[in-house]
Amino acid sequence: MRYTDLELLAEQQEVVKADGKRLLKFNLTVVGVLAPTQCEVDLGEVRKLKIAALQDDATAKEAAALGAALSAALLPTEVFNEVSNRISVATAGKEGLRIRLILSGSDLKNLPWEFLLLNRGGGEAKLSDFLCLNPNVSLVRHPVTTLPAWRLGATSPVKVMIAGASPANWPPLNVSKEVALIQKALAANPHVTVSTSEKAQTKDLPDQANPAHIFHFAGHGSFEKQQSAKPGAFEGTGSLILEDEYELPEVLDADTLAVRLSNAGVRLAVLGACQTAERDDVNVWGSVAESLLKAELGAVVGMQFKVRDDSAIAFAEKFYNALAVGLSVDEAVTAGRVAVASLKDAKGWANPALYLRAPDGVIFESIAADPKLQAERQQATVVINQEVEELYGEAIGFEFDTIGPGSSTTVKQKVNTVKEGGKLVGGTARQVGGTVHVDQTIEDAEGDVTGISIGDDDD
Repeated sequence: MRYTDLELLAEQQEVVKADGKRLLKFNLTVVGVLAPTQCEVDLGEVRKLKIAALQDDATAKEAAALGAALSAALLPTEVFNEVSNRISVATAGKEGLRIRLILSGSDLKNLPWEFLLLNRGGGEAKLSDFLCLNPNVSLVRHPVTTLPAWRLGATSPVKVMIAGASPANWPPLNVSKEVALIQKALAANPHVTVSTSEKAQTKDLPDQANPAHIFHFAGHGSFEKQQSAKPGAFEGTGSLILEDEYELPEVLDADTLAVRLSNAGVRLAVLGACQTAERDDVNVWGSVAESLLKAELGAVVGMQFKVRDDSAIAFAEKFYNALAVGLSVDEAVTAGRVAVASLKDAKGWANPALYLRAPDGVIFESIAADPKLQAERQQATVVINQEVEELYGEAIGFEFDTIGPGSSTTVKQKVNTVKEGGKLVGGTARQVGGTVHVDQTIEDAEGDVTGISIGDDDD
């Protein structure tokens, strides 16, 4: 998918304390489109909403409340309308909109913007209103830096290194399953070579003598905080938790990891571990993910908070299924998010943070140019929109024999009234190997309504 960039620059942040509130005020510019406007967010209120949204038993309602508060801060009316119009234009042209968040200041960077809502239809928020779950939108964190952009594209064969670790004294993880699913996703691609280590030590990771284009880590991450000299602020140290020869934890700090991956020529790093995108209140490059950007990797995917093992596995599988057919990193992240949302993980889909300094998200250029994979790419990003006032007959979003692995199918149906005898169906498929999201908005249903029908007619 071709993306058009829209840059939102948030800068000149200032924390103002008044009336028992901590208000973060900042200037927001839609670069090249809208002049700066002053925005603000109540840090105390957002903190409470974030705590509620990240609870183990949190529901979509808590996630929506957090998303609405963040949207009120970052998307005032003019910006909301600009983003909404850009999405409509992109969707009509079967293209994507890449929103680059350029955030200057620790308080701005520490907010979980991946929960942003764009509730264009009004009323109660639905899962489809989250920007990061829109198949035509990519939300990217873009650091304020003078470093040059580095292209992601890698020549064939693309080398992928998968490292996993589940050491003793840490919660056990199903590393073998995650590694196996990534291998399966990439196995049929002649442009790719894969190496793995399921009990990874520091010496096993890519370096100058053992280069790689993509590095994936499945395991635990850590972010240790300590009080800073700055009052009320914390500094942190991010790490990956590997294994030593005795299967005990081996801590690899972010700086050492960054040097190794940079020397190995890694273009893309995917860190499927807790807190690898968490940052502190002081440093510009305060997270594991940002440390890798500082080392001039083109793109990094990190996790902002604790990640469920099943969600990490689902994300990785769909991410690499999408990447394997030549889709961009942007599209692969969206496919992974939708897979996590399908697990009823109310917050997990917002966990991945995508940092992209490259001008585009295509890493497998030779794969993207392969016409034999065009049909798979098209199936991987199917979007259907239907809107009807009164439905007397039958409306079906899609009718597929098979929805292939790695595909992401989104159906949005809006019907005022399904009349008696009418039939509304999100879609039908005999086999489903990918991800399907059906969003049906109905005012009055006198007839039949079905989300998705799977299997043969006589099943």
